[in-house]
Amino acid sequence: MRAKILTVAAVLTILCASCMGFCVTDTEEEPDGFPPLVIAVIVAGSAGGVAGWFLNDYFDSNDSDTQPYLRLAAANNITDVMSVATVFTANSNANYAQLWGMTKEHWVRQAELEAYSEWQSGKEYDGNTVLLGARAYENNATMTANAVAQIDSFLDEVSEKIAAWDGKDTYSGKMQVGFVLDNLPMLTDSNVVSADMVSVANAYGSSGKVYIGTVGEDYIVTSESYNPSYVYNFGARTSVTSESGLTYVLESGRNYLSGISSTVGNRPFEPGIYTVSNAVIGGDTLSAVMGSSYIPLKAGMAMCSEGNTALAYLDGERIVSTGGNYGNIYFQVIPGDIPSGEQAPDKVDLTPMLRAYQTLLDKLYWTSVSANNAAGAVWNIYDRADAKEYGVTTLMSSNVYDSVVLSEGMNEILTLSAMQQLASYYDANDDLKDLQIGLYGNGMDAPFVRGSILDEFGNTVYDDVVFTPFFQSDSVTLERGIDYTVDQNTLVAIWTDGRELASWYADAMRTDGYETAFVGKGYIFQITQLGVCDDSGMHSEPKVDFKVTKVDYVSPGKANLTEDPDADSAGKNILKIVCIVSGAILAVMGFVRRSPVIAIAGIGLIVFGVFFAEPVWKWIAGMMRI
Repeated sequence: MRAKILTVAAVLTILCASCMGFCVTDTEEEPDGFPPLVIAVIVAGSAGGVAGWFLNDYFDSNDSDTQPYLRLAAANNITDVMSVATVFTANSNANYAQLWGMTKEHWVRQAELEAYSEWQSGKEYDGNTVLLGARAYENNATMTANAVAQIDSFLDEVSEKIAAWDGKDTYSGKMQVGFVLDNLPMLTDSNVVSADMVSVANAYGSSGKVYIGTVGEDYIVTSESYNPSYVYNFGARTSVTSESGLTYVLESGRNYLSGISSTVGNRPFEPGIYTVSNAVIGGDTLSAVMGSSYIPLKAGMAMCSEGNTALAYLDGERIVSTGGNYGNIYFQVIPGDIPSGEQAPDKVDLTPMLRAYQTLLDKLYWTSVSANNAAGAVWNIYDRADAKEYGVTTLMSSNVYDSVVLSEGMNEILTLSAMQQLASYYDANDDLKDLQIGLYGNGMDAPFVRGSILDEFGNTVYDDVVFTPFFQSDSVTLERGIDYTVDQNTLVAIWTDGRELASWYADAMRTDGYETAFVGKGYIFQITQLGVCDDSGMHSEPKVDFKVTKVDYVSPGKANLTEDPDADSAGKNILKIVCIVSGAILAVMGFVRRSPVIAIAGIGLIVFGVFFAEPVWKWIAGMMRI
């Protein structure tokens, strides 16, 4: 009873305080009605009585009647969305692996052209140099960033949802969240929990190499909640060293690459091949490299709680983590007390998701191996002839098998055999030597440049010709009237002598003196005219974009998970409503009676309801629970 009186008094005092303005400004009663003060006190008192009685009922009610169900609902909610997220992530990664296999020929040709650029008589083949130049590792890293971004960003949002339990009496300290290895729980009642799916490079007790990339800022979609390009260090403070000698320190836990600098020269992190010694790292932008010192990548989960980071990763059929080997890894949320007749949510099995991601990592690696072997075979052919020719390619022989990786020797002999057959075929058919061919055709959408081509010394190689450059590594924008200095390997098709592009189009775009040339860094394109030809004709353009095929990072966006309701929220909202409604009544009465004090009191009560009801409610709730 004493609690009920105190509760009613607390709210009634707040509400009636706003009515005191009547006592100051109103001294006469109206002859035909109740005094305004009486009306105000009745309104405020009634509202306060109702609110106070509600407070008493709320605080005197059995807490176990409502809060355990809210906790169970929150646990089920997170479990359900985690289950959906992991299923979709596993499906996506299995599909990514399938599709990446279809890109093998692209990376084979990119590597072959890079081998052409790198080859010199007597020089030894270096697969890592070739695949770096071909952008194979860079695209591998962007692909893995895309593959883990969806689940990692979702896990970030789950982490935010759990963090929001802090300060809510319903949940704080009463929910256990974390991971389970077989039947070994790794759960915590802390509100600071996070996780990421990562590519793991294990060099503990040894030394090896791995590519560490970064995601550019030209995102297709921006995200409010997730940032890519990070590396976990699952151990004591360590460092990684680039091929150029730059060393970067990795603290324990997650390190964002944008936030670290080299120990000497304070240089920002640069993507490239790094040596890792006696350490285990993981991240979203790693790629396996070639050579005997490469570190095979494993699919893993980085699990963080209260500043501590643990690792579980897939190694064959087992899950490896601190303390041993396990069959499965799960995510689980358990409410502190489960209502009678109810059950805790099931564990969410993360193992299929890790297996699907491992399939993608393996596909990326073996695609790179295929490209490396093809480039090595082309290099060997150049060594045999002691001369290079960009047209040499292993793609003349077909390897469409998903599970077959040809060696350098197999690629070499198949290519040489195909070259012999092509040479015989070409020599036996004189009609093939006529290159007077009209280029126009339905369905084309091709760029053309008119201008001159100068070598790196400024000598004119082609004067006033129509050509199309095929850039190999990076996208380029050419502009009319502005010279462009080539900074990458580029194949150039010279179609004809210089003439107006519109006039050439009217002449069916026939070739005259067709040639191809492979130009390198330092060459200059002096551009006098640009055009794009499609089904509707030749269009003169001030600039033309040459977008090279590559993997772009697609940020995952934000899921916006619903906030879990708090048992205290109902009382807080009622207090807020009572204050706002009572304040509105007083404010209107003050305006009607032209009483500034009453109006200001009403407005003050509204402001109190909007901005201060919540902290006052928390104070009342705390007092009543003492």
